[in-house]
Amino acid sequence: MKVDHQPPLSGELVNVLSHDEMAFEIAYTIRDLVLKGEDPWRTLYKPTIVITSSSEWPEPDFVFDDRKGVTYSFEFKPPEQVRREYLLGMGTSCSLFDALLTFNPNFARDS
Repeated sequence: MKVDHQPPLSGELVNVLSHDEMAFEIAYTIRDLVLKGEDPWRTLYKPTIVITSSSEWPEPDFVFDDRKGVTYSFEFKPPEQVRREYLLGMGTSCSLFDALLTFNPNFARDS
């Protein structure tokens, strides 16, 4: 069966990356900014960080391990989700992790 894909008429970007691919893109970007010495990232993480992950639940989407005894867990939610999805992510983070740093979109799909 052939499916024709029409680009969006509004000029919006179409996201073709999976949740995991987007999460790792964020992880690699943050790590690269740390390694380049960019503020504020260089003050938040050591340049020795390595990225780990697990597909199990409830587990963070990715973890930074600075190989000096500190780990940082990240919960990622893709853009343009409904508000409930973002709230569940923050709730998961608060209940499972010791500290919480959130990156939230300016709007949700059902805002």
